[in-house]
Amino acid sequence: MNKWIFSFCLLLLGPLRAEEKPHDPPLFPIEKNGGDGVSPAKGKIFSDRLRELHEASLMPLADDENAEVYRLILVNYWDTHATVIKLTKKDDGYEVMLACPEVGKPGEATRKLERRVGKLDAGTVEGFQNRLKAASFFTMPTVGKNAGDDGEDWVLEAVRDGKYHVVVRWSPSEDDPSVVPFLATCRWLKEHA
Repeated sequence: MNKWIFSFCLLLLGPLRAEEKPHDPPLFPIEKNGGDGVSPAKGKIFSDRLRELHEASLMPLADDENAEVYRLILVNYWDTHATVIKLTKKDDGYEVMLACPEVGKPGEATRKLERRVGKLDAGTVEGFQNRLKAASFFTMPTVGKNAGDDGEDWVLEAVRDGKYHVVVRWSPSEDDPSVVPFLATCRWLKEHA
């Protein structure tokens, strides 16, 4: 009898897992009427990947003029996972955090997360700030011209001076001169994670 009750409860409660709730709000600005933002489909994918890594939206942080946070999300469509690198200004410098699924055997599903945290000084982060400025990041359109269904989306978010901005580029390449500064900015984060 107890096994039957347990199985029945699992059957009922199974659909209530956090990643399957259709009413979860997106963690990114959604494009409306041709405005700036990501498509609803990409917004759901990106939001689901962040939730899997226990990450929240950065948009509310824009209410704090002193908040300074940068987050690179690499959304891989072949492996259906994401890697997150976040750089956050703290009182004593900057904290850099890397979060990704733990790598297991090929074909083996795992829910374990790898999370590493380190410190960077302001002088080191100046290299990132210079790349961000060279990319004209805060004036870049959110979505680029190229898109695809496989490969990898590179999503860079920033909160600084009371503003939030996000830029998404699909499988950016040095073959496209318009994304080279953006690519250099993202690679800096990858190298310092």
